[in-house]
Amino acid sequence: MDRGIEKFIERHADKIDLNGHEWLARQLDQQQIAYRKLDDAFLRVGDVEKTQGVADGFERVDWVRALDGYITETRGHVASTGT
Repeated sequence: MDRGIEKFIERHADKIDLNGHEWLARQLDQQQIAYRKLDDAFLRVGDVEKTQGVADGFERVDWVRALDGYITETRGHVASTGT
């Protein structure tokens, strides 16, 4: 695991699950690349090369930065609503 992500998890002590398949599906939707998915399996994709390029982007996302804002926002919501 990336040390930055480990530090982030340690700092926030929250449970974080990154579903790369769901992330990829959302990216493909945004780029209008057709696919067929069952649970976490891609049964078919419209453009294999483009899909691989998009999938390769998962590891380039700055997850610490992306999730830090989400955790801060979520904690603020929990503190203000008590839920």
